[in-house]
Amino acid sequence: ESKTPDTRDKMVSYLVRGQQAALIETGPTNHGPLIEEGLRKLKFDLKELAYIIPTHIHIDHGGGVGWWAKKLPYVKIVIHPQGVPHMVDPTRLNASTKLAFGDGFESRYGAIQPVPPAQVHTATDGEVLPLGGRDLKIIFTPGHAPHHISIWESKTRGLFSGEALGIPMDGTDIPFPACAPPAFDLEQYLATAEQLRSLKPSIIFYSHDGIGRDAPRLIDQLGQHTRAFASILEPAVKAGENTEQMGKRLKDYIFKTTGKVTEYSPDMAVMGFALYFKRKAEKK
Repeated sequence: ESKTPDTRDKMVSYLVRGQQAALIETGPTNHGPLIEEGLRKLKFDLKELAYIIPTHIHIDHGGGVGWWAKKLPYVKIVIHPQGVPHMVDPTRLNASTKLAFGDGFESRYGAIQPVPPAQVHTATDGEVLPLGGRDLKIIFTPGHAPHHISIWESKTRGLFSGEALGIPMDGTDIPFPACAPPAFDLEQYLATAEQLRSLKPSIIFYSHDGIGRDAPRLIDQLGQHTRAFASILEPAVKAGENTEQMGKRLKDYIFKTTGKVTEYSPDMAVMGFALYFKRKAEKK
């Protein structure tokens, strides 16, 4: 676990070991040395690492894959096909990250570095990556982003969900939707949650703030809160409210739901939903 700058939530990377191993989620580039140090404390031999799998290419999940690819040239980087061009040449990805996080993002997170094409393993939906003693199944899970994947682990029947099943709020086990711009899609997000429910996972490995053990309840809560966010923000977008006004509405809802004053920043959710509703209106 390591904390991302400017936020209280923890970014979690997972090491899955069989006869070979996979690292799921790298966090941003500047988390690379922190993760490496953690692996060495586990007395893990980096030569065992066969795959690095970001659930998607947003900076807090896959921003560090280029750093790892350069350090471990024998490792395959498993990436959704829509994310491959942006990982091989991250020029546009760095530019869009700058728009989202500001001019100083490189000093806080580290620039996203390119992945050599020879190290890319372009994921296919439903493929199985054998580790020896346990398998990882790749599942395409759009909604949060079109290049999002989740990973099913055979031995624990656990699901590495990225942000497809939301993020637990401020140390609670209550998941709220992860609706980052620019490509959040409400219908796909809800459909993906139902798709993952059908797998009946025994445990959800979130990429922010840890694990959840009661998957049916957690997925129910995610659907409830996602629909609530939508019902709050759709009329607010139509009324022309600004980001601060809409963010306050979300924080009021979260306080009513959890009884906690949260340090959660709602700006990403507001922007994600606002762009979604604007696209929806343009299609009419």
